[in-house]
Amino acid sequence: MGWETSLYKLLRVGELRINMMRYFNARKGFTKEDDFLPDRIFEPMPDGPAKGHVMDKEEFLKAKEL
Repeated sequence: MGWETSLYKLLRVGELRINMMRYFNARKGFTKEDDFLPDRIFEPMPDGPAKGHVMDKEEFLKAKEL
């Protein structure tokens, strides 16, 4: 595209995008109860480089409170 940019600027655009999506959802009435992940995310990875690793559901729920 020929854009002159930096990694920092790209990260800022990504952050702005996420914040705008959250703002839009909040205006439409979404709450933290609507923010959830499927149960399979909390099961250990069956293979690949992350084999055996698992996301802690309690940590996820605690992070939602922040």
